[in-house]
Amino acid sequence: MPQIIPKASHALLVEDDPFMRSAVADFLQEEMQMAVHSAVSYEEACIKIAEIGENCDLALVDISLPRRSNADDTRLPLGVKLVRVIKEKNIACGVVLWSAYTHFLQELMELISQGYQGLAYVPKGSRTQVLQTAIERVMKGDVFLHRAVLGDSRINIEQTMLSALDPEIARIVLTVANRFDSLSPRQMQVVERMTKTPAVIASELNLEVRTVRNYQDAIYERLGLRDAWGGAQQVRRDPIITLALLLHRLRQSQGA
Repeated sequence: MPQIIPKASHALLVEDDPFMRSAVADFLQEEMQMAVHSAVSYEEACIKIAEIGENCDLALVDISLPRRSNADDTRLPLGVKLVRVIKEKNIACGVVLWSAYTHFLQELMELISQGYQGLAYVPKGSRTQVLQTAIERVMKGDVFLHRAVLGDSRINIEQTMLSALDPEIARIVLTVANRFDSLSPRQMQVVERMTKTPAVIASELNLEVRTVRNYQDAIYERLGLRDAWGGAQQVRRDPIITLALLLHRLRQSQGA
């Protein structure tokens, strides 16, 4: 029987600092076994995205890329703007945003609130293990937030994350996160996988697809998400659950 050669993973690395770009490229190639495509600016990254297309599995993007043309007049950080370009081309591509600064939390929260998945925010200088965890999470369509961008104590972590959200969304996220304790262990296993299709969840948990859908209906009911809600009707249930799960993990010290 002929040997099946696994598909190579491709990563887009967008970083203008040559030392950092070289170090991360080596890590992605040697430790993560990925083919790396590097870019030093927003414009060059857009060209690379068009070239790689759906073959791009991961993008590691500096949030605060330098503005180099009149096209960069948007107030949105270019790294965040690039996320939208990447996801429009390949929604399944996991994106790790990173920066030497930790004040871009609101931009990430807005992306998640709008339904984007497979996102992480990691400060530059983080341990290699942290970066690897973030990469593994986003490539599974999950979200990851390093605790360093939120503060030291649990109270500060919660307040910082919630204050980065629209107040109405923050209220719902807090309510849902507080209701996770009422779910059974099996229901929490389903919640942890809510970004995936029922068929994938069923396969991972060794369940029937119909059973997964029943679990999901029960979860929505228990979390108070079966019906529409006040001023946040424009926000779908899945982003709310994703944000609540992110808060839950941070409470459990799983953010980093």
